[in-house]
Amino acid sequence: MIGKGAPEDFIHNLEQLASTHHADMSLDHIRAYYFGQRFIVEMEVVLPPRMTVRESHDIAMILQHKVHSSLAFAVHTLYVVYTHSSC
Repeated sequence: MIGKGAPEDFIHNLEQLASTHHADMSLDHIRAYYFGQRFIVEMEVVLPPRMTVRESHDIAMILQHKVHSSLAFAVHTLYVVYTHSSC
């Protein structure tokens, strides 16, 4: 299976992980699709514009490590932005 959306419980687990990760971080979008028996996951998170690049990078890297250690997937992409998208 390739391209079919991931199950709701899988996406919910990602949402929970991201939303409880850091007090200053919020979740903007999650996309997850089957890639064979695994998943391709894209996650977009928002951190305050006042944060330094170092601070936001460290927060994002810790989240990425949490996701990698807790869920089985083929590809995970994490985008960090400073404002919610209008989509």
